[in-house]
Amino acid sequence: MGDVPWLTGFHPLGDPSVTHDDHGNFYYASLAFTDTDSLIGVYKMAAGSKVFRMMSIPVDLQGVQFLADKDLLEVATDGEGHVHFYITWTNYDFDVSQVYAPVMLTDSADGVHWRTIQVSRGPACDALTPGSHPVPAGRTLYVSWIEQDTPSCTSDPHATLGHQVMATVDVASGHGKARTTVARTHGGGGRLQRAG
Repeated sequence: MGDVPWLTGFHPLGDPSVTHDDHGNFYYASLAFTDTDSLIGVYKMAAGSKVFRMMSIPVDLQGVQFLADKDLLEVATDGEGHVHFYITWTNYDFDVSQVYAPVMLTDSADGVHWRTIQVSRGPACDALTPGSHPVPAGRTLYVSWIEQDTPSCTSDPHATLGHQVMATVDVASGHGKARTTVARTHGGGGRLQRAG
């Protein structure tokens, strides 16, 4: 229950992610577009209300070659005892001969001022799946995804051998602390490739 308002120049259109905090407030993240930008917006429905209100636009990829996709929102108390916002998402870049899609983390201590880091490795190899829901644990945040093995980093859409990766991020600094291979995978996810 609760409407998500369309704003001038910002139209929520998909990949909704809903969560709540310990005070009964609900939060909604959604993909959106303008004529040239790919966005992720975050709304809040205060406890007892029936209407979502725009909080902020934490992701604004400028240029038609970029696509913010697969957003997953989590809200939790951080190691300092404050409400903290986390969004994992995939940053598709169609401006190269091969489509790159690193897993990103955007986070905020107030829902208005955001920072973004890339948690998967660089564009040498795509993540095969979007990042998981961010899992906060005090001063550490966990994000997982399936990443291709280096020999599978080709334009062959059937080359999907890889491994499940778990990254830990220090919440205070926003820096990745470690990436650990959790398990081998023999296919999974999918690949995007340029048509024509």
